[in-house]
Parts: sequence; C-alpha cells; structure tokens
Amino acid sequence: MLERFIPYLTKDEAEIIENLMVAKEAPTGTILIEQGARDRNMFFIVSGTYEVYQKIIIASAYHAVKIATTTGPTLFGEASLLSNQERNASVVVQDDCRYLELSYENFKELSNSQPDIALKLVTYAGSIIAERYLNLHNQLQDKLFADADNFQKGLLWMRKYLGDVQKCPAETAKKLFKI
Repeated sequence: MLERFIPYLTKDEAEIIENLMVAKEAPTGTILIEQGARDRNMFFIVSGTYEVYQKIIIASAYHAVKIATTTGPTLFGEASLLSNQERNASVVVQDDCRYLELSYENFKELSNSQPDIALKLVTYAGSIIAERYLNLHNQLQDKLFADADNFQKGLLWMRKYLGDVQKCPAETAKKLFKI
C-alpha cells in the first residue's frame, strides 16, 4: 500500500516498511497529534478528514486557530520524526479515519537494517516538508502583494512582515531570472 504514497518505493520495499508500522483507526474527535508533544512517530493517513490547529500568541494572549483541513492520503509527523523538535501543530480527526503509524524506534530499526529504504522514506518526508513550505511561501506572497498597486508598496509590506528585504540590482536580476 505504501508504494501509492511514496513513489520512490518498490512494492517489496513498501512491504518492509509496512511490517514496521501499526495499522490503526480513530473516530471523529480523536486528537492524533498534540502541539508541543515530544514524540517522534510519523503517521501515513490512509483515509478520513483532519483539522490542523496551532496555539499562537496575539496581543499577549494565547489563541487557538485552525490553519488547515485536509483529507487522506497524506502524511503527518514527518518534521518531528526528522528533527526531534516539538510538534508544531495539533491534528484532530474530523471524520473516522484509518492510518499507519511508524514509531521512531521502528524508524531507527529500518535505518540500521535497510538504510537505502530508510533514505527513500526520508527523501519522501523531506519532499512533503518542502512542498508545505513552498505552498505557505506562495500563499504569503500572494496575500502580501494582492493589494499592492506598485513595486514600492509591495516591498514596504515585505519589509514590515519579513524583515530587511532589498530590491535586487538590475544586473543580478537579469542574470538570475532573466528579468
């Protein structure tokens, strides 16, 4: 089944990983991942609908915000598996779901016994992180520039939200981007 998630895997390689995973089901309302938790398990979501929440600070007070709704198949927990950082969001099941859970201990076992397969899994997880980053980056830029009627206004907004952003010299822009 994992070969449908991870195009880099052969059917035999997917089976090796699946043997290290636990198939689970969760009803509506289940908290699958809690922001701030230190566990490193990764979840291959087979089916269901999920909402993703973050606790943020606005005006010196904590608030909970829903940042996404998604459906399976997808992946959760890849950043914590790879980075050993706290969970950066909470994930709540909205429709009954099925998923496969890979514990960090079993991931280490895979890394030691089948390093080539583990590398394929890490490559896939990295591609998911990169895709999510690029989507966020593009959404942010779209929103920053949606109402900017000129370059200077757009640049000012970027500086306000992103820090010291500078206009690229024309010669460099031409060399890098042909503009």
